[in-house]
Amino acid sequence: MRKRLRLTAGLLVLVLCSAVLMYAADTTESQNGTICDAQCVTHSAAGVATCDPGCTITTGRAVFVGDDGAVMQIQNQNICKSHMGKRVKCTYDPVKPLSEKQREEMIHIQDLQDLNEAGG
Repeated sequence: MRKRLRLTAGLLVLVLCSAVLMYAADTTESQNGTICDAQCVTHSAAGVATCDPGCTITTGRAVFVGDDGAVMQIQNQNICKSHMGKRVKCTYDPVKPLSEKQREEMIHIQDLQDLNEAGG
């Protein structure tokens, strides 16, 4: 009886550990777009966001404007300041919203590759 109880408890622990590992699976995503000062984001009549190439403001909060027109707030601002106004390949992890009021998607950048220099 005790052996069966230990075996059951061991299997339960194994299943719970597996579930935790699957939940913590890699959520890293990549997308091409532009690192842009939030004040330089413009919207077309269709509502698609782009970074105004004529805008020279680089002192404000940086955002990532994807090629699909999605604007994402950047959690770790320090990594992107040197890429302001440049087209990049952005590798990031989505950040869960702190509250339901947080409308814009927030990301934590893992890596940036300058597409202008890479010929992309």
